[in-house]
Amino acid sequence: MVVPAIKPGEVVHCSSEEDYFEILQLAGDKLVVVDCFAEWCPPCKAIAPVFEAFARQHPQVVFLKVDVDHVPTIKSILSVWAMPTFAFVKHGSKVGSFVGAKESMLKYGIENDGNVGICSSCAIM
Repeated sequence: MVVPAIKPGEVVHCSSEEDYFEILQLAGDKLVVVDCFAEWCPPCKAIAPVFEAFARQHPQVVFLKVDVDHVPTIKSILSVWAMPTFAFVKHGSKVGSFVGAKESMLKYGIENDGNVGICSSCAIM
């Protein structure tokens, strides 16, 4: 698949490992927020509109959705063990992540360049 242009304010959907790395390359210096989800996951469905709203509110950030059942290699690349997992990537490297449909953590990560803390899956915000 040819990766579509990254349009500010829109969520990019990733359908392969190759797409994932191409999107990271196209993002350049921008923060990339990756929503690792599964279609069968109720919390993933609940947080999806919030993710899309944040994309519109933060056009300087790249928002990427990956269905890990369709692109399972991303689970290994980003150390995903539960859904949803949100990973923050900068210059091709993961700088932070957390597990769960936590709007406050997502907002915190976006506002802090992906730095969500050492044990972000344990944080209560």
